[in-house]
Amino acid sequence: MLRAFVTFAILLALTACNRDQYRVVEREPRYLDKHGLPVSSLQAQSFDHAGVHYVLKHGGHKIYADCEIVILHNPDELSSCELQPLREYECVLGTAHGVTGRIPYSDLTCKNDDGQNVYLFVTKEE
Repeated sequence: MLRAFVTFAILLALTACNRDQYRVVEREPRYLDKHGLPVSSLQAQSFDHAGVHYVLKHGGHKIYADCEIVILHNPDELSSCELQPLREYECVLGTAHGVTGRIPYSDLTCKNDDGQNVYLFVTKEE
């Protein structure tokens, strides 16, 4: 019983140290029309806004998320969408939309290599 408790405590301590670390395993720029739908590379000259699609690994799960390069009415002018593959970043869960009144809203907020906020909107978790 004591051995099981010690093992559990060690595992808990190890996972607690990395609980805010997310590893970028995929990064794909996307160009979207005014309805938020992807445009083909042939139409890239007429896109309305750009974004980046990410796949991150965290706690044995894959998290699919999007970052919009231009977010209307974003009070954080220093934010970016610059996360690089094969690197780990510290991220925290965002606020629920409208719950606390904090903006900008996001599902995950990460700090990039330059210390800028990267606001991610999760689309799926596996």
